[in-house]
Amino acid sequence: MKKKLIGALRKVADNPYLNLSAGMILILTAVVEIINSSEEASIGAHHGVLMFGILHAVTALPEILHGVDELIKADEEL
Repeated sequence: MKKKLIGALRKVADNPYLNLSAGMILILTAVVEIINSSEEASIGAHHGVLMFGILHAVTALPEILHGVDELIKADEEL
């Protein structure tokens, strides 16, 4: 039972589309917060969330791009 649960959690955690979506959501919410607090000249947690969102989204891109490359190669072979 534990192995199935751990396997399911690993699939969710390693899903590049979920990681990209989570990163994009973090970026979007941080940008909105930065825009809303643009009158203040201080660095807040939203700046860190923006950086984390960018890092999270960028780490998902290589796996997604590899999949796209494989699809292109398979299409060319047909």
